[in-house]
Amino acid sequence: MKYSGFDEYSFREYVNKALISARKVLDVNRNPEVAEDQDHSYDDKFAFAEFLSNTFIAAQMNLLENIGMNQDKIEKIYSMVHDDKRSVMIRFQAEDSCKFEKETIADVIQYDSEHITETVQEKSGILGGTSTKTKKDTQRHKVIQKVKESHWRVNLKYRLFCYAGNEPDKNPVELCSRTVSTIITTTGGKVCPRKEKTIHKFLETPLTWLFQNMKPGKKVWNAGFRIDRTAESCRTPRRNDQIESAFKFCTVINKFAKNVNHFFSQTVENDILGSHNPANHKPMPRNLSSMDNSSVFCPILPLFENKDNLAGTASRGENPRSLLVLPANNINSAESPILSIGDIDLFLNEQCRTIQDSFQSLESAFSSSEEKLISSFEAQIFLILTESSKLTEVYGLCINYIENMLKTQLITAIGKKVTPKDFDQFMRFHNRKLFLEQYCPKPFCYSIRRSEDHSPEGLLSIEATNTADSIDPCFTYVKHIDGENALPIKIPLNAATQVQITGERYLHGWMNHKFENHEPLSYQLTARARQFSSFILMIGTVAGPDTFIPKDAIIIQNKDEILIPILLNELPSAKEFKDSIASLSPEQQRFATAFRGMQLESSVFGVCVVQLKPQMEKLLGLTNDSLTKEIKLTQDLMELFSDYQIPSSLLSFDGNTQEESTRIRLDRVKENVKAVMDAIDAAKKKQLEEGKLRAERESRRAEEEDERVRRAEVRFAMVCAARSAPPPPSRKIQQAMDCFTPQDAFARGGIHSPPQAKQIFSASTRNDAANDTAETQENNHMDYADTQTITDGTIDFSMIPKQLDQIFETHDTDGSIRSTILETGINWIQIRQPDLLSNSKRSILNESGRKDGKNKAFDLLDALSRSGALPISCAELHIIVAVTHRFENDLMGTVIQDNINPIEKVEKSILMIASMIHQERSATNLLSTTDHRDRLVNSFPELLHLEN
Repeated sequence: MKYSGFDEYSFREYVNKALISARKVLDVNRNPEVAEDQDHSYDDKFAFAEFLSNTFIAAQMNLLENIGMNQDKIEKIYSMVHDDKRSVMIRFQAEDSCKFEKETIADVIQYDSEHITETVQEKSGILGGTSTKTKKDTQRHKVIQKVKESHWRVNLKYRLFCYAGNEPDKNPVELCSRTVSTIITTTGGKVCPRKEKTIHKFLETPLTWLFQNMKPGKKVWNAGFRIDRTAESCRTPRRNDQIESAFKFCTVINKFAKNVNHFFSQTVENDILGSHNPANHKPMPRNLSSMDNSSVFCPILPLFENKDNLAGTASRGENPRSLLVLPANNINSAESPILSIGDIDLFLNEQCRTIQDSFQSLESAFSSSEEKLISSFEAQIFLILTESSKLTEVYGLCINYIENMLKTQLITAIGKKVTPKDFDQFMRFHNRKLFLEQYCPKPFCYSIRRSEDHSPEGLLSIEATNTADSIDPCFTYVKHIDGENALPIKIPLNAATQVQITGERYLHGWMNHKFENHEPLSYQLTARARQFSSFILMIGTVAGPDTFIPKDAIIIQNKDEILIPILLNELPSAKEFKDSIASLSPEQQRFATAFRGMQLESSVFGVCVVQLKPQMEKLLGLTNDSLTKEIKLTQDLMELFSDYQIPSSLLSFDGNTQEESTRIRLDRVKENVKAVMDAIDAAKKKQLEEGKLRAERESRRAEEEDERVRRAEVRFAMVCAARSAPPPPSRKIQQAMDCFTPQDAFARGGIHSPPQAKQIFSASTRNDAANDTAETQENNHMDYADTQTITDGTIDFSMIPKQLDQIFETHDTDGSIRSTILETGINWIQIRQPDLLSNSKRSILNESGRKDGKNKAFDLLDALSRSGALPISCAELHIIVAVTHRFENDLMGTVIQDNINPIEKVEKSILMIASMIHQERSATNLLSTTDHRDRLVNSFPELLHLEN
């Protein structure tokens, strides 16, 4: 999910400790458990979020009480917020100064040793005995260094107070303050360890939210946090404006508490007291960083309890220790599993008690002397601010736990974590039940064939490429348009030629789903041809009711396979566009509107397939199916038309088409083809023979020249030997050769390879500016004025995106549906089998290869149509209008965090696009059952309407 994650480990660790602490406070017969282990309703989650938030407010107020807050100050600040309508800030100000006090001399012992000497004396007695006497002598040596110490008077002053608005000096509410002076000692010269005076940058944060969620009570103040469940922005117990405001407060108060503590621990302890360096070092006292606040009880507990087995709930005590308590109506009913207000009073009292116990411990650990910069008073402030920071973290953890509960329950109910692929599969299943059979989305996978009585020539499909399945075609809403009853489609090849096709047409509406933080599916257009089959594939845009502008074209034949990547470029949604131009000038709005109209009209993607055998039969004057079993003749015709660009008049049947039989026509065409092929073979043979003779002459001439050079070198060597001179280098030999032989005899020419066989028939004229002309014609069809999609029974395909955009602007209030432009990628993959005995090879068709393929395809179309004079009837045109429904969150986040059912959102989107594709005035006519009609009419009354 796109929002901050939930720390499961930290939460479980905290809950385990919280259960132990809670059982110490409650009666022995009580058994609270973590919330997810108790049965509860969805409304209980909202009440639970309110319960935790009010507990957080009361706990924070308990902490403020221990640094100076009281009833009078609460009333004053509350009046600032509610009566004066001012924001309230809490500010920490501090300043320190350093002044030289005196200089002293300190004795520092550098060396201290002690030596003991023992002397033993023996003495003989009169009777022969002996006596001993031991004498000890002790000597001590000390080395004392005289060190100058500089004593500095450091003064520290700070205060913590609240004020209204931007006037910190006007009637501030003082919480706590202290002015203290101490002496620090340094060595190494009279160098001041601090600036003479330092005014630290103040630290402040707003407290307005805290007092906005308080209400005065009879004896004590009540926490008044409530979630407005009727607001449109309220989605879940975690995702609503009130909780978001609470999280913002937690963020700023947490930062404020840590910054103030950083001042005491870093600036005061480390910087000021750390510069205290007397000559005779003393052990450092306990510092603030070593404090342990784990003994302070945290009253924010994510616990539920089954109250069925209890005799009654705990009631509120007479004198609660807390300044702020939870309201009595915070718990909806006795059936709610949320802990009672009496329980939370016990928890808040326990927090107050443990804070006082910690204060007593700090007084014994830290000195209370007025000359100590870090005394027990600073330690208490440090403890309170540390606990405040801890409360914000625990509160955020518990609130996020509610959302994690929703996620866990949803996954448990479904049995898995739903992915976009699962959602796509569900929508396919759902659409089969939602729509009538003739209106159901169908896979974009079509066999290329003449009719159902003929075998397919190939296959055309749009497939997803990054799925585990080998074939996963995309599904589209399809409307079949009979080509016989529609206007011919014009296809400009160049400035002089325009081809017309009159075949079948298919209008597709493609709805693509896209979730945030999930890799979108990649798609490719796949075209495959069978062995001894061929067709032309053209890809481009539809520029009106009767114009198709091809941008790419290629001939596919003999088991060729072309994989063309499809890129989906999303346009801004209609709502986003409208909001963006709202504050522009009229001229800027007109420019943006015109440009968007051009983008929408050019987003109609077209794929055209032209079958070659039927058109060849029509071109050559043959009857239908004449070339179906003529494999060699078809291959020869393809070679003559595409490679040699033979005019069709040299190959076609010229007899009386009314009288001659199919066999006679076919034989006559075969004879014509054979004659042309024989002429080509003869020309090739003649060129090969001429090239062979030319190569032989060049070879003999080269051998003769080599022999002359060899003889000249020998003669020159003999002359040099006669003169007793060393032979010159090879460069001088060449100079001498010019003296002994004619210059033309030593002019050496290379052996040139014979020129390649040239085409014996001239190619049809191709205009280099064909692409520019096609683009010009495309622009001429773009009309920015609003027009009707259907005129005189003819569909203007280029206007469909505009019509959809108008529908989206009216009904897509979320701005989640975006018109999508389909484009082909750069690198195409071609899989080709060079011959029947070799394996298929994969290669990349770059820009140059695509351009060559397009030129060959256009040349073949020019030949098959007699430069546009002969219409092409056996063709298919697929018109694709694509839109993308984009969700701002991932799939699980959309359901759990945004509380949105993506099925209903997508249902609304597909109804809009399906009704436009099928040209139905009411989308209810597309639905399969009355139940679906009633349900969707109730869900989308502004979109759907039932016909009378």
